[in-house]
Amino acid sequence: MKKDQSLAQGDPAGFQTAEAQAGSHAHRLNSLRAAVLGANDGIVSTASLITGVAAAQASHEAILTSGLAGLVAGALSMAAGEYVSVRSQADIEAADLRMEQRSLKRNSGEELEELVEIYVERGLSHDLAEQVAQQLTRHDALDAHARDELGISLHNRARPVQAALPADRIAAALGLTASELGLENHAASAFSAGVSFAFVPVRDMKAVGRARPVTSAWAAAFGDLLGAFVYCREVTSNTRHFHARMFAPGAGIVEDPATGAAAAAFAGVIAKFDQPPGGSHRYVIEQGFEMGRPSMIGLEIDMDGGDAAAVRISGDAVIVGRGSLDV
Repeated sequence: MKKDQSLAQGDPAGFQTAEAQAGSHAHRLNSLRAAVLGANDGIVSTASLITGVAAAQASHEAILTSGLAGLVAGALSMAAGEYVSVRSQADIEAADLRMEQRSLKRNSGEELEELVEIYVERGLSHDLAEQVAQQLTRHDALDAHARDELGISLHNRARPVQAALPADRIAAALGLTASELGLENHAASAFSAGVSFAFVPVRDMKAVGRARPVTSAWAAAFGDLLGAFVYCREVTSNTRHFHARMFAPGAGIVEDPATGAAAAAFAGVIAKFDQPPGGSHRYVIEQGFEMGRPSMIGLEIDMDGGDAAAVRISGDAVIVGRGSLDV
């Protein structure tokens, strides 16, 4: 695509994102695949069903009823089929990534040389290939090996939930574009530690900052979930792990600066998508920065057999008011 200054707006780093939003559908492949295949199968199967019923000289009511029944059954069947199909692909990718991550820890030197050889085969000189491999490894070793060795993009992996439910609805409820949703292998999910929340991963802190609740589209995206916890890995300090905001317009909370219930349920997100090994793991979630009320919430997870066996949250209290009650 020809570079357009109206897209770049003086921000070269943001040009690729703007270009994708303006003309690329790569970020919507899962949704488009489900929509196209579903529409194709739905039209053919429903039309065949109606034709068969009509050929039996049934009444108009019977034809209409059979058509509606076929449409609903077909939609549910396609959604389930797409989920199972993409879930299988996602499981294979996740297994490959876990193997690669273990290899990076145990054989970092050999993995670096392997990356150098890949770039040499693609036409770079050995010296330049070594510089590229070293810089990419320092930035994100797993991402570099996933993309160039395994052919897996951490930012466009198979997402079964997205295949069954297009991201456009969630994006509309948060005032974002579909291309801003998703983080590595993370997809929108729902977990509860007593109160149910939707957890929506986005690509960076800029997307978190742009998020806002759109009440007219909220129910269609999140149903009866209490709120939406929007998060990314980009943080304001390297001592923290996630940057987040929480919206719950249905409960009268436009935005909350610190949500302990959501932080506790976030353990389910980490266990499902990051799959930390057995043992105790500690994370720090920063929240409320966009409100001018920065909060740090500690989250400790005890992992056992791939599941979160115990979860603890912590944080510091700040006095926002004081008074006395005379009895």
